[in-house]
Parts: sequence; C-alpha cells; structure tokens
Amino acid sequence: MAAAGELAHAGGGEGDAGFVGLDLGGDADAHWVLSKAGVTVRSSTGPQRGSSVTVKSVALDETDHRILKILLRNGRAPFASIGAEVGLSPHGAADRVRRLQRAGVITGFSATVDAQTLGRSLEALIDVRLMPSTDSAHFERLAGGLDAVREVLFLTGRWDYQVSVACMDADDLDRTVRALRQQGGAAQTETRIVMRRSVP
Repeated sequence: MAAAGELAHAGGGEGDAGFVGLDLGGDADAHWVLSKAGVTVRSSTGPQRGSSVTVKSVALDETDHRILKILLRNGRAPFASIGAEVGLSPHGAADRVRRLQRAGVITGFSATVDAQTLGRSLEALIDVRLMPSTDSAHFERLAGGLDAVREVLFLTGRWDYQVSVACMDADDLDRTVRALRQQGGAAQTETRIVMRRSVP
C-alpha cells in the first residue's frame, strides 16, 4: 500500500501546512484515500472501481527510509537532528529532504490534530460493502461529508471501503454507521473500535 502520514513542516522552521504522502511503489493492494477538510487525498485521480492501479516507483536507499520515518514521527524535526540520527550533516539532511520532495515522495506538509482534544475520543474502523446499485462516487461524497469521518479508503478484497472515524461517543458512532447505510448506500458494515495506538 502507498504509505502516508500527516505531519508538520519539516526542518523546524515556519511554513505552510500540507501533507506528507509516501509513494513507495510496488504494492498491488494499494489503498485510495478520499478526504474532507484536513485530510488529504492520496490519489490524484480518485478511485476507479474495477480499474487497474498504477503505482509510481521511486528508488530509495536506507538513509531515505530512515529520514522518512523520522519525519512521519515528527514533521518539525530540524535538519540538524535528522542528520545526527542518520549520519549526515544538517545540510546533507536538508538536501535529502528536498530531493524526496522533488521526486514526489514527500508531497507536502501539515499539522496533525488530536481528535480527543476536540471531544472525539472514540475511534473506530468501519468496513463497508456497497449495495450493487450504489454509485461509489455518491458514497464517497456522503462519507466525506460526515463530521466523524477522518479517512475513506477504497479497498481490494471482500470489503469495498474502510472508513476511519473519530466519534464523540457511542451514539455518534451509531449515527455515523446509520448514515453510511441509510444515506450512503452501504449494504453491510462491520465496525471495530480502536483500543489503543502503537507508535512505530
């Protein structure tokens, strides 16, 4: 899958928020991400059900991978600390980051938001299978417009989509699932509550 993560401006300086997406290539099970405000679309063309997925491949060495992991963990890491961790000078680390940007591996920068501080402490993953008559574009628009929805992934396999949500409480989760079914055209859903997150 094309890995992606949101993070703040690299290098420790000031800058506009954006998105960091890592297109590491070669994954036949690539997921497509749709978005609403604050969540960036990983596909430039959007998902096409039944179409093939082409993933651009970029040659990365071990140092590149280590830099990307640092940035995904802390997007505001200064070049000096990045360089110290991977064995480069601050200038060398800055050159690597800029090269990754030019290659399209890093596609932008943004701040992450702690959903709990917004009163949305109940996180869940909702697997969705659409009714045969449901238009996928309609479902994506509907799901993307729901307040609790953070990410919509178009999948291979037995489910059509996985929807990541951050809800205020169980009632909010129930309303979100009902909206996906009654308004979005989902035939079947399976909801799993996130118990905790593990930082890599």
